Amino acid sequence: MQARSLTALILRLLHGRVGSSLLMRLLATSTQVISDPVPPHERRLLAFAGGPGCSPSDFSPPADADEDDLSLRSYMQAWCHLSAIFAPAPGSHPRYYCEKGVDNLNMIAAAGIPISIIDVVRDPRDIFVSARAFARRAGRPVFGIDPALPDAVNLTLFLADIAVRADTIGRTVDGAVPLLIRYEAMVHDMPGVVRQLNAAFGLTLAPELVAEPGAHMTSRNVSDSVGRWKRELEPELAELMTHMLDQQLRRFKYALD
Repeated sequence: MQARSLTALILRLLHGRVGSSLLMRLLATSTQVISDPVPPHERRLLAFAGGPGCSPSDFSPPADADEDDLSLRSYMQAWCHLSAIFAPAPGSHPRYYCEKGVDNLNMIAAAGIPISIIDVVRDPRDIFVSARAFARRAGRPVFGIDPALPDAVNLTLFLADIAVRADTIGRTVDGAVPLLIRYEAMVHDMPGVVRQLNAAFGLTLAPELVAEPGAHMTSRNVSDSVGRWKRELEPELAELMTHMLDQQLRRFKYALD
């Protein structure tokens, strides 16, 4: 790999609706970060670079994978091409290419691509309420929620999805130790989040330039998006979720009531 190759800065998400777009907008204020500039910032290169017929969850390279592996070669070729496109121009020094929602981190690392990870979490009860509101407004299945199905069905599938995703949060990949960012911190302590990112990745960020989320929001304002489950989630569903997610809530330091 060329010495000037970019580092893949990957946002690993507990689920959708965790503030990944907000974090992408914050990271994009640094001249050191290259990313999709179009909201909601979901055009991806790395998630699907393994070739046709593969989904991200399929990417688990064997222990003896080598440089002749077709998927690894496709990753390397795509990455070299991307790094060449974004080669530092006079006065700019991009170091990272940032992408969110990428699951195939082992494949990326196996291809020899430098990698850094940000784990993004949010209270799962708020995630469910936000995803349900978004799906109802859209009138179609989105974020794992089908507005045509009863809440009990959607919640069962949601809980199973959270359990699987939570298991990956905190895992190191090829020696890369993830930085944990909580949605609630981005809402209530953005300066603290900026300090975390600067310390971990050496970024110069300008949070004052972060645009408002606009139509992507499902709450009245950003502050109301924290703890909204207490107001909007039916008591029986709230009790069930708190019970079923006890381990995850404690792990990520969310109150049980």
